[in-house]
Amino acid sequence: SILLLVSMSFSLVASAAEVNKKSELKFTDVQVESSEYDAVLYLSKKGIINGKSKTQFCPLDNLKREEFAKILTKAFELKDKSSHIKYNDIANDAWYASFAKTVSASGLMIGISDNSFGVGLELSRQDLAVILKRFIDKIEVPLKSDNVIVYADNNEISDYAKEAVLALSSTGIMEGKENNLWLPEE
Repeated sequence: SILLLVSMSFSLVASAAEVNKKSELKFTDVQVESSEYDAVLYLSKKGIINGKSKTQFCPLDNLKREEFAKILTKAFELKDKSSHIKYNDIANDAWYASFAKTVSASGLMIGISDNSFGVGLELSRQDLAVILKRFIDKIEVPLKSDNVIVYADNNEISDYAKEAVLALSSTGIMEGKENNLWLPEE
């Protein structure tokens, strides 16, 4: 799931010194032995993630667009410059309103149309690739690789995502799935 991928990718920033395995993790569905434990603990302590409830993180759940908007905003400490952003599917008093508008104003994550952010929609692998590529471009990290990967389902990758998928998969930042498939809508 994308949520698990995001949690594990953020584990790169969690140093062993900061994360104490004996610390109390409030989520009962993330075990100390699991590969995502350190990342979930780190992100939870930093206030970047909350989980689905006070005791459930739900690491296998798919990530919704507005949930990822919060993660991006908190993780990269994006400043709210969103007063001019208006989407018809975001109520001003929704918990995610400022997060969705902030990431949209930053250009990292835009709506699915001019007037719809895509609230309630799951974040697909190809959308995640596009967002990560935008961030990498924004911080000016060059992605260079002679490795060209052609997936069996390349024709299913949307045109807007092909460049990002190729760049991230050729450098190993994101990988395909079994049977040489990218599974862009997963």
